[in-house]
Amino acid sequence: METAAQAVTDLGCTFGQGFLFSRPLPPADAARFARAHPLGQDRPLGGKGS
Repeated sequence: METAAQAVTDLGCTFGQGFLFSRPLPPADAARFARAHPLGQDRPLGGKGS
């Protein structure tokens, strides 16, 4: 394992959260991120949405 993304995907996870991946975002930034990465599309960490 070399990166946080590999740690998550190597375990078979398609989602991750916490300070390892990102500091808390202000509401507007969180909404912008959610709109940019809707369910069913590739995730920033390489996983697939369901």
